[in-house]
Amino acid sequence: MDKWDPECRDKVEQFKHSNKDFLSNPLIKEFLADEEHYELFTEAVCSPCDEVQERINEKFKEFYFRIRFISYVSSTLYFHGINLDKKIRKHDQRFPLQLDQPINNESETTLKELIEYKENDSIDSGDVLDFISDPVLYKAIKSLTNNQQDILSLAYVKGLKDVEIAALLKKTQQAVSKSRKKALNTLKSILLKSDEEKEL
Repeated sequence: MDKWDPECRDKVEQFKHSNKDFLSNPLIKEFLADEEHYELFTEAVCSPCDEVQERINEKFKEFYFRIRFISYVSSTLYFHGINLDKKIRKHDQRFPLQLDQPINNESETTLKELIEYKENDSIDSGDVLDFISDPVLYKAIKSLTNNQQDILSLAYVKGLKDVEIAALLKKTQQAVSKSRKKALNTLKSILLKSDEEKEL
């Protein structure tokens, strides 16, 4: 924050003081722990504008998708019988988003407007790869077949169910479900191998 002037630093400190509960949210803390995200957050508090709001919005959507996606892939190692919707609900309860707070006492702009996330929102392409910044996960998804990538994009970016994906791709629901599970198993194996190599 050295590049920010004293007035900006004061605004950020005032925001922190006024929004302790919000900033203590584990999800928000993890998001702001990233230097780039914190810079955008500071800019949004000190000099809010449409461009900054759009940038932080896209960064938060990418971050939140990655958290949910990796959380799901990891959790399936231990909870094979639980469906995705139940996992997402548990995750959302653990990390409740409280964004309906003004950024400061002098503004009506809320954090929800600055870092808005919509359940089925996606960038124009709707490609799962466009949401992934982690190089290991990106490379893992690229290793999948085009069909598997399409299914993951429709399932986890568009939020479609297997039966809806089957109708779009003109495949059976069983074939879609099998391809999706095989793709997730492949990703799990690659991510686990990467984690094991980091520990060596």
